[in-house]
Amino acid sequence: MIQRIQSVFLALAGIGILLLFYIPLWTKATPQGEQEATLYLWKFVHTQGGKEVSSETIYYFVPLVLASAALSFGSLFSYTNRLKQIKLNAVNSLVLMILVLWSVYHVITKYEKLFLPEQRGHYYGFFVIIAVMMFITLANRFIRRDERLVRSADRIR
Repeated sequence: MIQRIQSVFLALAGIGILLLFYIPLWTKATPQGEQEATLYLWKFVHTQGGKEVSSETIYYFVPLVLASAALSFGSLFSYTNRLKQIKLNAVNSLVLMILVLWSVYHVITKYEKLFLPEQRGHYYGFFVIIAVMMFITLANRFIRRDERLVRSADRIR
């Protein structure tokens, strides 16, 4: 049921994780702007002077994002089974943690020291993942509240 607040949070989580197809996960640029490195969900691009120096296709972040979106929308539409929703949200949180840890490890080991090692990059897409995790946590909180309400009503009968 869409009128429940947890449904709104789950919809925001599903839409938010799909935003990663448009927002770069990580970007780093020199102060003058002559070099720039950007990590998208599906590729890494290094440009120098406006020309592409190197590009690498990355396939392993996309399935994690698609799995997270599927879990969010699957949880949204399984509103009749609150315990199933809680389990799907727990698996979704696990997938998001794997995505964050794997992408941060990938950035630190491969791309952070590409140029100007003392300068850090900007993690734009990671804030989206953190927001999605907060939406899932809030949804779980309200799902548990509904479950407690239903169980308390069962005791009265």
